[in-house]
Amino acid sequence: MKAAPRILVSVYAALAAFTISAPVYAEDFRDCDTCPDIVVVPAGTGQVGSTAAETDRENLPMMGQNDIREWERPLHQVTIAKPFGLGKYEVTKAQFAVFINETGYRPSKNCQSDAVGGAQQSEGFSWQDPGFAQDGSHPVVCVSWTDVQAYLDWLSDYTGQTYRLPSEAEWEYAARAGTTTARFWGNGIEEACDYANGPDLDYIGVYAGHTFFDKYRRAGGTLPEGLADNVPCKDGYVDTAPVGSFAPNAFGLHDMLGNAWEWVEDCFHETYDGAPADGSAWVDRATCDRAPKYSSELIRVFKGGAFSYPPYGLRPARRGKGGLDRRTWNKGFRVVRELD
Repeated sequence: MKAAPRILVSVYAALAAFTISAPVYAEDFRDCDTCPDIVVVPAGTGQVGSTAAETDRENLPMMGQNDIREWERPLHQVTIAKPFGLGKYEVTKAQFAVFINETGYRPSKNCQSDAVGGAQQSEGFSWQDPGFAQDGSHPVVCVSWTDVQAYLDWLSDYTGQTYRLPSEAEWEYAARAGTTTARFWGNGIEEACDYANGPDLDYIGVYAGHTFFDKYRRAGGTLPEGLADNVPCKDGYVDTAPVGSFAPNAFGLHDMLGNAWEWVEDCFHETYDGAPADGSAWVDRATCDRAPKYSSELIRVFKGGAFSYPPYGLRPARRGKGGLDRRTWNKGFRVVRELD
């Protein structure tokens, strides 16, 4: 049975560099008791990517042969022509469990987890047990892009509505919520613990010696001097946090930065040269669309950083990439619900 729409959530005025089509508000709703809560994101124009000044300020490192600064360039505008529904929160473990119970779908227990002794292991870890304690209110992690597509197909059939992943442009437009700073609260990381579950002092205290950068150094990588391994505050969580534990952005969306990385629809491209300007997913039929349904090692994008990823990842512009069937302890998703 469908739930009635709930209260209107006001959002803040957009910055001058950003336009939103009136009215500037979102109506929360959900299509069933166990469905994701949805916020209506208004149409408008915003930026995707970052400037050289931003990546220089963030001190982004080279990752092996990858110049991850170029992944965020060129900075460009996208126009979202009509409103769309986006998950207010990341999909929770409890919501994903409904899908599992209804369909019998069984993701493989091959999730890469750093939680046990700080050493990455994959055998036996799964969305049910990512290696650290979670309850149903936490974001589901250890789900692959292909697992997510199966969930979205089921949810669309179950509700009679169309659910899908956001495009990268839709995701970044929603994450920025009218801002042009490195983060929706500003440029700095000092306030991060109010807005995002990132690599805080609680996390560093438990995983000292086994952080993302620690492992990178042990593998022979070098990092720029002074690159921050953590945010200088405590957010109260070592691993994932219950969704909605931190302040939302101006669109009323929680955990767009931190908590778990979020899969998006797009194929990975090393720069934004040639990217669509209309907010659609950048999908190349010669690569991403050639594989059988729910089976591929082709590369897709994820966004938003995570509880275990360095602070430079807590930015809308940051992009990660991974194989469609890869599962990790810090990767989840949120949904788009298309509107009539």
